Amino acid sequence: KVEEATQILHINHGETQITSSPKKFSGYFHFYRKHKDKFDRASKKYQLFTLYQIRNKRMTWRTLLTLLSVRNSKRLAAGLRGR
Repeated sequence: KVEEATQILHINHGETQITSSPKKFSGYFHFYRKHKDKFDRASKKYQLFTLYQIRNKRMTWRTLLTLLSVRNSKRLAAGLRGR
């Protein structure tokens, strides 16, 4: 685990966020590559799952099962309900 926060999430603040800007994937991917050695296994899964979501890219079953975690399954279920 990292002693200091590597990112701060601001939910519903109404300003431009990395996940809604035109350069969202590039910025998030740069963040992941820069800090991935500091993440634990669950955090890596969460970050990679987020990268798939940002790109709106379909996952193979194998990838989905690899990235599946409690946090990601909740996000996946919420996304399916929202469709």
